[in-house]
Amino acid sequence: MDDERAEGKHRSTPGEGELTGRRVLVVDDDGGVRAVLSRMLQSFGVEVETAAGGAQAMARIDREAYDALLLDLDMPGVTGLDVLLHVQRAAPRMPVLVVTGTFEAERIEGAVAVVAKPVDAPSLRTALAEAIRATPKKE
Repeated sequence: MDDERAEGKHRSTPGEGELTGRRVLVVDDDGGVRAVLSRMLQSFGVEVETAAGGAQAMARIDREAYDALLLDLDMPGVTGLDVLLHVQRAAPRMPVLVVTGTFEAERIEGAVAVVAKPVDAPSLRTALAEAIRATPKKE
């Protein structure tokens, strides 16, 4: 395993503090899910903002810069897919991690990762760290 890491085949587990100070927007119509995800992210040192729906999320994305977006797809009104399309136009460098309990997909067009509900902290930390690492730097 050490030889593989030395060759760059495997990334290390996200270290303590790697996500500290990052800004993440959590979008989910379920207040309980928003609260759980927020607590998990805060335990990683992430600065969290939340939106209860798609319209509120799009307004925040237009006003604020975030390091990543955790997005539920299955929301009434303005759906997560609507938000995903908006992000592709308004903030194309922001990584989007889809957090869903209804879709059984490993990949969703426009998202860097799909995280299944119920979310566990180690999987979320790894997915978020990898998404942020893979994001091209602003010029």
